[in-house]
Amino acid sequence: MASNRSKPSPISASAAPPPPRTLNVQKFAECRAPELESLHEIIAGRLGHGFRIQREKRRRTTGHLVAKNRRRKRRKTVDGGEAEDGGKKVSRRARRRAELQRNPLTGFCVSGDGTKRLRTHLWHAKRFTMVKLWGFYLPLGLRGRGRGSRSILKCLKSGTLVHDASYCSPIQLDGPEDSILSVLKMVLLPSLSDDWKKLYKPIAYGVCYGNAMLYHVGTHLSRLIAPVMYMWRPFDRGNAHICVEQDHNSGHCSIPDENSHSNLSDRQLWIWIHAAAFNEGFDALTSACQKLMDGSGVTVSCSSLVGRLGKLEVIGSNANQAIKKLLHPAPEWSIILPLSWAKVFWLALVSNGAHAVGIREKRWVACNNGLPSFPFDFPDCEAYSSAMAAKCIETDRNAELRPPAAQPLKVPIPPPWSCVLSTIERGQSTINDHSTPVSQESDHEAVLEGTLVKPVSELLESSSSSSSSSEQAAPTFQGFIPRTSDALSQYIEKKADKHLLLFPDLSLPTEENWFGCLTRCSNLKPYDRELCFVRVLLHAFKEGFFEEGAVICAPTPTDLSNWTSRSDEETEGLQIPQCVLKSYFSQKVSGKWELHLPSDNTAFQTHRWPIGFITSGFVPGRSGKPVAVSYCEAKLLSLLRNQQWSMNKKSRPEIFVLVRNLRSTAYRRALATIVLEQQKEDLDFI
Repeated sequence: MASNRSKPSPISASAAPPPPRTLNVQKFAECRAPELESLHEIIAGRLGHGFRIQREKRRRTTGHLVAKNRRRKRRKTVDGGEAEDGGKKVSRRARRRAELQRNPLTGFCVSGDGTKRLRTHLWHAKRFTMVKLWGFYLPLGLRGRGRGSRSILKCLKSGTLVHDASYCSPIQLDGPEDSILSVLKMVLLPSLSDDWKKLYKPIAYGVCYGNAMLYHVGTHLSRLIAPVMYMWRPFDRGNAHICVEQDHNSGHCSIPDENSHSNLSDRQLWIWIHAAAFNEGFDALTSACQKLMDGSGVTVSCSSLVGRLGKLEVIGSNANQAIKKLLHPAPEWSIILPLSWAKVFWLALVSNGAHAVGIREKRWVACNNGLPSFPFDFPDCEAYSSAMAAKCIETDRNAELRPPAAQPLKVPIPPPWSCVLSTIERGQSTINDHSTPVSQESDHEAVLEGTLVKPVSELLESSSSSSSSSEQAAPTFQGFIPRTSDALSQYIEKKADKHLLLFPDLSLPTEENWFGCLTRCSNLKPYDRELCFVRVLLHAFKEGFFEEGAVICAPTPTDLSNWTSRSDEETEGLQIPQCVLKSYFSQKVSGKWELHLPSDNTAFQTHRWPIGFITSGFVPGRSGKPVAVSYCEAKLLSLLRNQQWSMNKKSRPEIFVLVRNLRSTAYRRALATIVLEQQKEDLDFI
């Protein structure tokens, strides 16, 4: 065994030597060059001299470096979207993401068609339905079918809502304080100078702001531009040592008595205007400044601050708690800050529990609180007409996508406010029972054989006869809307000779003197052709859902008796025939809508005369006591109140009315409350 182990193996003796520890690749290739060239020719012939790997067979060997490669590719991208080395243009997604992530000091990011984007556009675009409104891409609401109102209202009651309102921009007036007040007196109602002494210090230090209505120069009673929020630019807090206090019961702020800034002359005032009426408001303020300079020689500069300041609206019961997590305690919501800070504050508010809302949810909040929402609840301004025209086009476009059999009934958008003129023309007869034939109901030019109401067009011509004949068609809304108790009182004294049964001074008559009010109202001129609409809050009496655009009608004595007696035959069963529904409003060739009365006397018994329309209907899914925002004619409301107080032998602030949705045949009972009878001013808005 030992001798066999000592003998060497013949195989190991004849084996090749091992390869060297180092290999010279160049010498190796030179030695094997013929073999490599022949192999290359064979492979090139098979691939057609294309040595690129097919895209579907490539392997992501650098998959773990995706983030690094993306940063490297993004770093090579320049403003024009081309690579620095002249390579292929990067994708639209990469260019758009790089553009939206920029945060310049001023200005909005602009799309290819010139539409502006908010600084929070990228955040909203992932979660909300985006629409083009007023030159911006704005969040309409959460994606879906427009539902989710219950969660919004619940969060409003016990949480915090936040809305990026940076599309509202300020206009700055710079000049002597007295001159700025003179400019505001031309265009604002109520004028800032009226309550300036009372609210001087809170507004002067910038801790409080005021609401007002902006009108064209010299036309406070007709051409409304928009509701605005005004505030003086704050003083330097480091020098003034301001101590701000807040009354938690009233919600107003106050400042201790100080005389450190009582003699200041040059000031700066910011007037915040909605994007839907910004250009119109800027032109009006510029015209007022020019008029002041022509008259007194004093210069007040009017400049636009679009793209410089942002505005985040924080609302809800826990709004103060959410703001305190970011800032020191503040007496007011809204957060006004440089536009480049908006994204940072937005993310901080959302991270601290604030619920983001869009235009649609913001309107729900306004209607739930009984407040108007601009421009949807301001029918006397141009922004409302533009918004309704865009809505009409969108509604018609959506209807055309459906088959003819499934298309909904076409209704007037916006509501035909001029149809109320036909009710005023008939005066007292509109609130009486329709027991007489149509041809004998009135001595005026009434409807015969189912024709259109002629007095409407005639009254429109007579009301606009003072205007120039070279003007185009009359505006959609013709009438006057008072938004202060003083304005309504002046209308009652001058136009109605104190014969309207309205009480803008917040003093409803007592049980002892209500009979004298009825005697005063009995002398009312029933055919006053000037329309005066007041804002009214509607509540359903028992049941019913009131939609936007629903018509508000005057009940007859029979309706009221059935209503108050609680008999079996109640007004709940009052309906118009289906054939009358389709022709209740008729559209002319010019596009205007007019009231059409039924020719059948039986169908005419169910006709109720219109006195106003709803601009914001009930919030869908709202539990409890929902409210709708509407406008009704003041003289017709006075007639109804006179009739109802006479029948019931007592006075109450609410007025009984009937409401019918434009696509429904049923009348629903409602209680109408005039806003200016509950508060001195109607200037708040959302």
